[in-house]
Amino acid sequence: DRGFQFGDAVYEVCEIRDGSMIDETRHMERLERSLKPFVIEKQKSSATILVENDNGKLRIRLGAQRFFDAASASLRPESLAVLDAIGEELLALKQNIRVEGHTDDEPISSTRFRSNWDLSASRAATVVSYLEQAHHLPPTSLSAAGLGSTKPVVSNDTPEHREMNRRIEIVVEISANDPRAYVPSPP
Repeated sequence: DRGFQFGDAVYEVCEIRDGSMIDETRHMERLERSLKPFVIEKQKSSATILVENDNGKLRIRLGAQRFFDAASASLRPESLAVLDAIGEELLALKQNIRVEGHTDDEPISSTRFRSNWDLSASRAATVVSYLEQAHHLPPTSLSAAGLGSTKPVVSNDTPEHREMNRRIEIVVEISANDPRAYVPSPP
């Protein structure tokens, strides 16, 4: 099985989406092994952690509901074990890492955050800060971006879809000349 659980939530580590098996796969397999202590079952419908290859970039999608309380940018203590497993592998990759914060399109109701832009940026910065401090990732290889509701993975037409759009994405940027980079096959 390639899924895992912490708290009452079930997660899945997905196959590489485009099916390409490149050297990068070795790093994904190591990441999956690091997450193995959390493994219980694989249920795609409830997955809130996805690992995928996105045009040569390793993308780790983390559902915000299990990492943050509503309208908060403080990491939930039960999420740290997953971030620790991910952080160890990110350190080994020695690549540039961008952490993106995403929200749904519902206006936020918070005295701390003026907008979803503020919330998404703060959540991304919180994850970057944790990875830097807890795993000693070089600050020069880290960046944080708050994208608000501008890049939904699904429409925001149901509560379940809005939940899927509230997320953090850790993107490992592999340069085009790196042998691990994904190069699409010619048509």
